[in-house]
Amino acid sequence: MNWTGSHFRSRQTEVIRSKATDQAGLVSYRVLEIQYLDDIAPSIQFDRSVVNVFQGTTAEELREQLLDATTFRLWDNIDSNPQISLKNMLTEKQMNEQGIHEVTYLLSDRVGNEKLVKRYVKVISSANLKITANGESLLPCDTTILKENRADLVLEKSRRTGESFKVYYKKGIQKAGAMKKADVVKDGKLTDLEAGFYTLYIVTQNKETYLTYIYIDLEQ
Repeated sequence: MNWTGSHFRSRQTEVIRSKATDQAGLVSYRVLEIQYLDDIAPSIQFDRSVVNVFQGTTAEELREQLLDATTFRLWDNIDSNPQISLKNMLTEKQMNEQGIHEVTYLLSDRVGNEKLVKRYVKVISSANLKITANGESLLPCDTTILKENRADLVLEKSRRTGESFKVYYKKGIQKAGAMKKADVVKDGKLTDLEAGFYTLYIVTQNKETYLTYIYIDLEQ
């Protein structure tokens, strides 16, 4: 009996088809299907490894930020819809303590592969000015990455509710003293920004000042 065959292979399955003919001309067929074991857990890549929040942020608000699917990329080698959840959260006490705290994500796929991934939450003093750009908190002397060529700044907290502010801005990393001759806007809207670093020097009506940096990342 002479056997001939063909095979097909995918990521999960290999199928082998065989055909045999004996001396009398009788034909036999065999199909062997091999299932491969998926033992690889999902993977994740965060836009940023540290999430910034202010003292007084609620646990639910933090949870929404941590599980915001626009801030990470989640994938699996086979499962097209891997799952993500939080294994631990900050306590109410930690939410009011300045410093860096740790949270843990649980990644899983449909066959039960799991992976634990750590991320960090930085709790910032609520006594500071609170300024956001495109919804992202701007921290003093820190850099915030923005994925657009514009920045809409909002003064969410200051000594006087609703006070006006100016934004001096200049390309590159600058010191406060170099910002006197920088471009300035009074409505908080920066447009047509090029890729790269910018220094922002914010001055409120009450003469509070705030030096921070943004990085415009236009790569898709």
